[in-house]
Amino acid sequence: MRKAGLGMFVAFFLLGFSSIIIQTTLIREFLVVFEGNELCLGGIFGIWFLWIMIGAPIGSLLSKWVKNAAPLFVLFVILGALAPFAQIYAIRIVRDIFDVPMSLYVSFPDMLLFALICVAPFTWMVGVTFPLGVKVYMDLRAASLAETGPAEAPGQERPQEIYTAPEPPEGGDKVDIELPGQDISAGLDATFGVEEPSEGGPSGSQESNPSNAADAPEGEMPAEQSAPEEGSGVVPPAPLEENPSGIGWVYVFESIGFLAGGMVFTFLLVEHYMPFLNAAVVFALLSLMCFLLDLRGFSRGVRATFGVIFLALSVEHLCLAMPLDNYSIHRRWEALKLDLNFVKSVDSRYQNLTVAQSKRDANYYSLLSNGHIMTNWPDDYYLPAVANFVLYEHPNPKKVLLIGNGSHGLIRFMLKHPLDRLVHVELDPMVTDVIGPYLPKEDQEVLWGKRLDDVNPEIAKLVAPLFPALEDKDLGEKRLGQLDLDDAMRKRIESLLTEKDKNAFGDERLVRKHMDGRYYVKTCDEKFDVIFANVPDPSSAMINRYYTKDFYDEVKRILAPGGVLAGTMSSAVNYLGQDIGDYAGSLYHTLRDAFVKDGGEVIITPGDHNYFFASLQKGVVSLDPSPEGPLVKRFRERGVKCKNFTEYHFFFCVGTPERREWLLKQLMAREDVPRNTDMRPISYFYQLLIWDQKTEHPNITIWGKKRELKVGPIFRWFYEFSKDGFSVVKTSNARLTKVIHALTWIRTKLHIHDLITILLALLLLRVFYVLVLRRSIPPQARVNSLLSMSACGFGSMVFSITLLFAFQNLYGFLYHMIGFITALFMFGLAMGGLAMTVILKRLKSTNRTLLIILMALMVYAIVLPIGIKALASGVLARLPLLASQACFMVLLAIGGSLTGLMFPLAGAVFYEHSKHTSVTAGLIDGADHGGACIGAFLSGTIFVPILGLAASCYFVAVIGGICAVLQAILVLKERKTLCRSSSSKSEEESKPSNSNEPSPQ
Repeated sequence: MRKAGLGMFVAFFLLGFSSIIIQTTLIREFLVVFEGNELCLGGIFGIWFLWIMIGAPIGSLLSKWVKNAAPLFVLFVILGALAPFAQIYAIRIVRDIFDVPMSLYVSFPDMLLFALICVAPFTWMVGVTFPLGVKVYMDLRAASLAETGPAEAPGQERPQEIYTAPEPPEGGDKVDIELPGQDISAGLDATFGVEEPSEGGPSGSQESNPSNAADAPEGEMPAEQSAPEEGSGVVPPAPLEENPSGIGWVYVFESIGFLAGGMVFTFLLVEHYMPFLNAAVVFALLSLMCFLLDLRGFSRGVRATFGVIFLALSVEHLCLAMPLDNYSIHRRWEALKLDLNFVKSVDSRYQNLTVAQSKRDANYYSLLSNGHIMTNWPDDYYLPAVANFVLYEHPNPKKVLLIGNGSHGLIRFMLKHPLDRLVHVELDPMVTDVIGPYLPKEDQEVLWGKRLDDVNPEIAKLVAPLFPALEDKDLGEKRLGQLDLDDAMRKRIESLLTEKDKNAFGDERLVRKHMDGRYYVKTCDEKFDVIFANVPDPSSAMINRYYTKDFYDEVKRILAPGGVLAGTMSSAVNYLGQDIGDYAGSLYHTLRDAFVKDGGEVIITPGDHNYFFASLQKGVVSLDPSPEGPLVKRFRERGVKCKNFTEYHFFFCVGTPERREWLLKQLMAREDVPRNTDMRPISYFYQLLIWDQKTEHPNITIWGKKRELKVGPIFRWFYEFSKDGFSVVKTSNARLTKVIHALTWIRTKLHIHDLITILLALLLLRVFYVLVLRRSIPPQARVNSLLSMSACGFGSMVFSITLLFAFQNLYGFLYHMIGFITALFMFGLAMGGLAMTVILKRLKSTNRTLLIILMALMVYAIVLPIGIKALASGVLARLPLLASQACFMVLLAIGGSLTGLMFPLAGAVFYEHSKHTSVTAGLIDGADHGGACIGAFLSGTIFVPILGLAASCYFVAVIGGICAVLQAILVLKERKTLCRSSSSKSEEESKPSNSNEPSPQ
């Protein structure tokens, strides 16, 4: 039984391990069908935590109703482990489920509804099995104590074996000291001077009164063994259920499982991403776990039968993984309803990449990233215009930096100019590898050089042993730039190259770097004449980093004198609505603040795609397409011959003067919009509003009228509320109007944000309820522990997203480091939980300790933005990279450890007033994930973009401070109660003894 108790720790480790793998797999699949928009991440994370929050209290109720929780624990684990296969398949065909037309997004309400149903099976299992598993663990530990003795039970404090009793009162019999486990009821009666009741009386023997320990409710002592009065000297053996340390240990092992699963997925599974295989492996692991656990209530025959079933299902899942993966990929493609033929689909560590072929032209291809068309090729009309327009904005570019996609032909057209060096920085190396075989011959030669059949035949003979599986024909198709050669082999090949083999390894001017573009700009020491950020619109937090003032400041550092920054953004041709206008205005004025205020110049072109150019030197960039203008003069002087680009194309690139004037007027009219910065990525929020406009919204009937269900107006209302406060609330109700006026008056007098005003109002109501209505300590302690755990769960999600954004901004989007960030946060979670579980039994007051943790949460939320700003500027910004990242990791680990410290402590506080371990585990776990659910919904989509990173953290500080105030009231009340009790006891002891009563010893 002792091994079985330890086996439950392993079980929770595997549950945490499996949970993070399935969660990450499902999120990747959601990102593909919802076209990589991070709006879905907040919703999915929120729903994930929501179902855990729902499952945990249900598990608590089940643990109270059933005597043996082991069968239910195994049943829910197996049912949950079976679900991911169906979940992955359902996600891939979601567009068919909602019948979404071509080129439209799945609407946010439909996405939430689908995620609410789809995510439920596995996630609900994670929530419901936590309290059930705690119940099973406590039962196993009790059995272990019964068999091996209390000293051998893991994690259990050894109870006293000898109980000291006071001298018997006058007339009382001598009491023998007995050991735990013996019947001490007679000794207790004698100790307290209780006369032996008559047989059959109200306090009769155990036979006459069935209210014994076996029949008493769990967590309560029977009437005959009720706790003696304080000061009696008798210390009864504490029931095993009265020790909540098991909750902490289970939480620690589950957190360690999260840590291990996150690292395995990030560093191993993501390199060979196969979702159905991941699901099959998870099912096999959890099935093996259930089979090996030595749980009560299962006979050997039942265990053997289920073992055979689990083994058969595991083999079936493993065998079906690859065929089902291929079939569902084709179903996902068909659901897009594009006029393209599917060619192939691969999953890189960063995204899903799909190559498609035009049904009308077999030589025309498209590349889709996460279901969204990323690029098309060959394109001998649009790409030449882009390449030439960008490079002619500089008088004489020699060094060019291209960030983003360019392998599909853009690089070839840019290299037609007399450049000395073109540095192409692209994060995902798989993009070029996937589209390479379908590129035109000219692009392949620029990227990888000549084929082996087109160079010295001796070279093919030299490299043939490196590819023993390739036939001569296939080997001849290989290009030198595609071969993975060491330096020695490359030098030998170069010695065999002749004059006709020039650029055999590709264009020598091209330097390709597979790394984060923002990180390259931050760490680069080279100066460039032209920097072209060819990245998509800021529809995600990662891409938004290329449109912030902080990025523009970093670009200015590596721009050569007279250098030019170029970029694009989506817009509208004839009308800038509120959302598009705010979005374009925010980006434009952010760029102006970075360049114009330093004496530079910014220009922008009209159209459905705006091209912007910025330089620190006036007179370099131009939108004058006339023959006397600088663009045409540069075109004639440079003499670059390009089939589909002439000097007359400049008129189409820059637009008419009337359109340019109209666009500039529209943008300048929005000068008051917030600027896009790393600490406040507001343009990312505007993109969410635009994304909502491009979705097909479901119709619902409200009061007999059909209305479109949109989330954009809700986000917009919150944005206006954050600016204008309660004045945006329109109501005809007189009482509600008075409340709004009162809140506005408080906000005006205290000069605080409206959200904080609402929180303070709720705090006052709670304080009134607690103090005026004189709530007793037990219910107040239970509510405070749940509120504190919810605040920590909310804070942990805000801190996670804030630190993720900050890391991307400081050090670039390094996927290996992002995985390490998640792992380190979970490590802090586990270490905090472990530390609190170990010291829990030594704490003098759990309520005071809870108050200290809340104050630490508040302080951390205030210090975190200061630490991030310090790492981005000042003395710390000049630290070596390793030292700077070490400081960042310390901030990260502290954030995780605060939540880890809170979980066992809040459980102990709640348990002191509930006396039921599994119920406590379920409610505390539900509160934790409930707070995380709200934090996930709000922080990624509303708080961080609108309020900014710093204000989001300060909001957490306010919530932590409110919980600290409520906890301080409880601590003071508890202290007063103890003082009164001590005073009453002292007064009683000071009274003269009555001769008829025995004096206390």
